[in-house]
Amino acid sequence: MIEPAMTQRLHVMVREYMQLGPTDQLRVDSDGDIPIRWESALYYVRLLDKAPTLVQVFCVVLRNVAKSPELLEELNIINEGIVSSRVFWAEGNVIAAAELLAEQIDQEELAHACWAVGSLAAWADTELHEQFGGEMVFPDDAPEDKNALPEWS
Repeated sequence: MIEPAMTQRLHVMVREYMQLGPTDQLRVDSDGDIPIRWESALYYVRLLDKAPTLVQVFCVVLRNVAKSPELLEELNIINEGIVSSRVFWAEGNVIAAAELLAEQIDQEELAHACWAVGSLAAWADTELHEQFGGEMVFPDDAPEDKNALPEWS
């Protein structure tokens, strides 16, 4: 079970990362995930109840994309060229993710994981969509409203 103090600590770190003011609400969904918009992508920060507890930063890069040898090869090529995160196909979705030890995470590590997943997803969604179809979270030309959620959420 995730300790409430660990959840509170993560929320404080995310608030600082997002530069929220004292009266700004931190949006947390029904799963306890914190959604954060990055250009055409929407990634989430959450705690994973594992041993040890992990902070996961993840994003659905594309939804409803067919698994194919060509897609998996492209994801492997992307993974060969990046560090700090990864992309993979699971259950019809292309996912970008990074995990960090919750007990030891600091502000700089959280910011780096958010940057790694957010920037990867915002780049890869367009590239992969053009090649393999599927649904992007937001079109590239959508206004960057930090409170926007995808229509399918």
